[in-house]
Amino acid sequence: MASINVNNLPAKAAAAITALDNVMLFTASGDTTQTPFSEAVSAAQVLNDCECLKSFKVTLTSAEILALGSTPINLIAAPDAGYCIDIVSVAARLNYGTVDYVGGGNLILYAVGSNPLATITNIVQGSASVISKGTTIDGSDIGNLVDSQPIKVLMLVSPTTGDSTITIFGLYREMKL
Repeated sequence: MASINVNNLPAKAAAAITALDNVMLFTASGDTTQTPFSEAVSAAQVLNDCECLKSFKVTLTSAEILALGSTPINLIAAPDAGYCIDIVSVAARLNYGTVDYVGGGNLILYAVGSNPLATITNIVQGSASVISKGTTIDGSDIGNLVDSQPIKVLMLVSPTTGDSTITIFGLYREMKL
């Protein structure tokens, strides 16, 4: 097996690292060890299967907001089968345009096949830019996890006029079931 010298890494990477090459791994305790590249890849795949926090940020156009009562918008793509999305926190920012929204309601986050997960109240009822934090429907943890379903947002009633955008952002993790 060949070892890769860090100084030669750019040249070696350009020539392609092979399964026969050794790479340096750093352990949680700070120790280092030389490991075949193929084993390092396997270890990385296990580590990448973690339930690490991820973030999302989606800006809804005025046209999307005006249709949100009948046309839900995907916020987070569906995970692979055997995984679900666990919303940790969510908030939204009304990016005020020039015309107030008339009507409309709360933003409701949900996964297909579940009850609402969270709501962001009164975000469209404003005449200035504002940020509002989401809350759960029943006051408990943001609930109802559903296997391999995307997270969507809707309103029960669409506003009739208005021209602002809304940016929805938050933290989530994909959990293995």
